[in-house]
Amino acid sequence: MNKEDGARAKGKKPRRQPRAVALGGLVAVAVVAAVLLGGWTNSTSARATTSAKKAAAQAVTLYVFRGETGIKGPDGKGHDSFVAPNFVVKSGAPVTVTVVNYDEGSHSMTAPGVGLDASITGGKALSNGKIGPVTTHFTFTPTTKGTFRWYCKIPCDKGANYWAMGPGYDGPSENGFMAGYIVVI
Repeated sequence: MNKEDGARAKGKKPRRQPRAVALGGLVAVAVVAAVLLGGWTNSTSARATTSAKKAAAQAVTLYVFRGETGIKGPDGKGHDSFVAPNFVVKSGAPVTVTVVNYDEGSHSMTAPGVGLDASITGGKALSNGKIGPVTTHFTFTPTTKGTFRWYCKIPCDKGANYWAMGPGYDGPSENGFMAGYIVVI
């Protein structure tokens, strides 16, 4: 005879098992958390609206570095370069691009396949001889899925004889420096 059967035989209420209380408490906490965090709803349209808002908010931040602080090329020299040169975005939703330019020269991000031709302001010369970064923002909305090449059309990388502007294997400018890819899914 276990303790519960003994308690019933004596006319006493059996003692609740701690496991059952703990499990009931966890279920209650999970339900409250789901309601508070918006994960519990009877309306599928509420979830769809939340998903649409998330899809609409696309942001990409890129950096431009000048020759001596840029990525080293096969020649061992630093070159003007965009970091990161490749990025992925969703089709049909606006993309806000922020470019922080540490190079004194202006640049562009030109991608005819997605209707993009943005000018990027050059960094500011400081009194100590260094270049202060300047931030440029622009927005575009890709409408076709695929992989699209972008490139900088403004001559740059003068200190390295314009190497980063040389012909890449699939278009103007060197891939990974002054050219890259926008993948639209």
